[in-house]
Amino acid sequence: AAIEKAGSADPAAVRDAQAVVAAMHALAVRVAVPHLTASDLDEMRAANADFAAAQRRGDLDGAMDADARFHAVPVARSGNTAAAGVLAQYEPVLQRAERLRFASHEGAASAERHERLIDLCADGDPEGAAALAAEIWQTLPSASPTPALPSALSEQDLP
Repeated sequence: AAIEKAGSADPAAVRDAQAVVAAMHALAVRVAVPHLTASDLDEMRAANADFAAAQRRGDLDGAMDADARFHAVPVARSGNTAAAGVLAQYEPVLQRAERLRFASHEGAASAERHERLIDLCADGDPEGAAALAAEIWQTLPSASPTPALPSALSEQDLP
């Protein structure tokens, strides 16, 4: 299926993109956590503060930009250019779902999830942080639940 912008993507394409984006963010966070610096964490905190402020004032574009800055920190720190490339290809498919979340009461909950992610990163918990990073993307509104992994494939088999 061709990759389309969120507004015109079919539900299966959104589901597929959601699963891939969640997995790539989990991978990036898991790899990044041991290497995140105080400056990286400060950058994530600043982006989250900007996100929360934009969400409160109803500035959807500002919230989207701040959210992208927030999630870019661990992706960049992971050094995984393949994951970054996959995210660049598939995140646009999820923009409509992100906009729906940020325009609703879920926007405030997103800022709280970001804060928990920062705490897990600061505590040096790569598995906890990776699980939360995946959850952030798997729980976008209007996206169907991510299908379970086939029984022959376990979480341990994923990168």
